[in-house]
Amino acid sequence: MSWSPPYSIRHSARARNISLRVSPENGLEIVVPKRIKNINADALLNKHQKWIMQQYAALQQHTLTKIPPAQLSLKAIEEHWDISYLPPTSTRNRIKALPDERELIVYCDPENYKKCMALIHRWLKQKGEKHLAPWLRKISIETGLTFNEVFIRQQKTLWGSCSPEKNISLNSKLLLLNPEYTRLIMIHELCHTVHLNHSKYFWQKVADFIPDYKELNTNLRKLQLPI
Repeated sequence: MSWSPPYSIRHSARARNISLRVSPENGLEIVVPKRIKNINADALLNKHQKWIMQQYAALQQHTLTKIPPAQLSLKAIEEHWDISYLPPTSTRNRIKALPDERELIVYCDPENYKKCMALIHRWLKQKGEKHLAPWLRKISIETGLTFNEVFIRQQKTLWGSCSPEKNISLNSKLLLLNPEYTRLIMIHELCHTVHLNHSKYFWQKVADFIPDYKELNTNLRKLQLPI
């Protein structure tokens, strides 16, 4: 008898092997490399039933104890912000930035984690539009790699992406990374304007600008962000 909890299958161009992921946003995901067309999902879930149950238990416990952050370090631009939470002054939750004090005031009940985080993420997106977009344009000029438009988004699984039309999307959470990693992602996406794949020619192009990209990529995959 098979054991089959609710799950979704996501094909990824970056995945090398089939893997399982459990997250608050997406639940149980089976991540499959694009080259693989068919998988035996029931067999995979049965094989890893114990691990999946452990992940669900940990996720439930984490959700019960989640509290919004008291600080936020935007390492990419060397800014550290303190965060205070106050009751809403009206029926509308909102966020107020005090740039001189580097303080964010979130008018929202901190017990409502999702609403507080939605406000913080919205502010982070605005910061990304102010800082990440000009940064990408500067690197574009330095490298000679041109693009069409830049969009700041809040992707759940991608640091960035590049379309065939040379439109680049950057994750606002790049602001939370050390600047060398943020620059790596930007150059990665700019190189996709020349090679829209991950062929050896693409990586050679990346290496032209960041010779130690392999080490940086390895370290980047190990990072855990606070929000």
